[in-house]
Amino acid sequence: VAYIKNLPEPFDVFQESINALLGEFNIYNIDMNVIKSILNKAAGVFLKINSIVYQFFFILFFYFLFNIYGYRLFILITRLLPMVKKFKRILYNETSNTISSVFFGTLFSMVMQGLAFGVFLFFTTDYDAFYLGLTAGFASAIPVIGAYVVILPVVIVEILNQNYIFASVIMLFSMIVMSVVIDNLLRLVFMNYLNKKFSLNYKLNELFILLAMLAGIGVFGGWGIIIGPAVISLCVAFITIYLKSKA
Repeated sequence: VAYIKNLPEPFDVFQESINALLGEFNIYNIDMNVIKSILNKAAGVFLKINSIVYQFFFILFFYFLFNIYGYRLFILITRLLPMVKKFKRILYNETSNTISSVFFGTLFSMVMQGLAFGVFLFFTTDYDAFYLGLTAGFASAIPVIGAYVVILPVVIVEILNQNYIFASVIMLFSMIVMSVVIDNLLRLVFMNYLNKKFSLNYKLNELFILLAMLAGIGVFGGWGIIIGPAVISLCVAFITIYLKSKA
């Protein structure tokens, strides 16, 4: 209780709202089993979030290594696979270009969501817009929950301060502008632009790549961001190779 009433930085931004909430009832009269149950569930949620963030940074590291050693990997594959060289090149190009599109599309979404949330807070509240926008940008890359790791605490603070209308505005902004417009529509437009600008020439439609990412996340967790599109691109590459071999 003493710790809750004296939160350390940067959580002290919520201190006033929490003190107001604690002042409405006597926390010492609450059943300890209820408190333990709430704390255990909260700990479980944070452990899952920690696991997802941990996986995401491994994914970034994997992509970094893939860019450095990708061509060497291609040379190794050409020696192992029983295919003619042009078919091996199709297989490599389809997979590597799809993964590149997914990575830069995710990076674009991170920057745009962080910028949008920061600008929104700058003009509507007295929160630290730069800090929360930057945090929301990084959090937006976390599979499934994304920037809501940052958005939901802000909404809860507004609800505790009885600013119900503004809390609803924040949620609507995050769902419509950040989730639908930026994360879905603008990301697809940007991935299509990359395909044309840098001649990535992958066969998959950008919407299909997004669906593959969502399906991959559901099956493989955080790694599904890479594995989902990679599996689909491999299937498309093998189909292309089969059709060319029959032509």
